[in-house]
Amino acid sequence: MLHSLPVSAHRKVFMLIAQVTDIHAAPDNDHLERLEQVLSWLEPVGPDIMVLSGDLTEGAGMRDTSG
Repeated sequence: MLHSLPVSAHRKVFMLIAQVTDIHAAPDNDHLERLEQVLSWLEPVGPDIMVLSGDLTEGAGMRDTSG
């Protein structure tokens, strides 16, 4: 026997996922600035979730050289 669902149960729910991958940030490149541009572009889009994946830094990692 088939049961029909109420109209509200047929409503589709969507989730917008943004994935940013392989930043490869390092002191000698502009990749963090580019990441800021990407984040600025994504802000008005309003993803429900953001996934950062891949290599976030270049080489063994970044050190704070500001001080």
